[in-house]
Amino acid sequence: MRYCESPYLYRRRQSREVVVGDPKNGGLILGGGHPVVKQSMLTCDTMDTAACVQQTLELVEVGCQLVRITAPTVRDAANLRNIVAELRARGCNVPIVADIHFKPEAAMEAA
Repeated sequence: MRYCESPYLYRRRQSREVVVGDPKNGGLILGGGHPVVKQSMLTCDTMDTAACVQQTLELVEVGCQLVRITAPTVRDAANLRNIVAELRARGCNVPIVADIHFKPEAAMEAA
């Protein structure tokens, strides 16, 4: 199977539905026949809780529906709890996804 049948024609591939967060409370359903979700990733240090909260709120304000936060270490992953708690306290229910590369320990901490 080729990745793309033609560079001139667009056709969305069929995919499975995946639920991210609580769909009744700001969560999303990705894939299937659902619309493409607008997402972005923070550029600040994950250990800077205030900056992460501020950037997330700014992204949501301009239409971002899902925010990815890098967590390269276990310490960064542990701070996701503080970031999410502050966002929820401010009434922001956007789903947060931990962006983790090659660190199973960090993934388990984020989960």
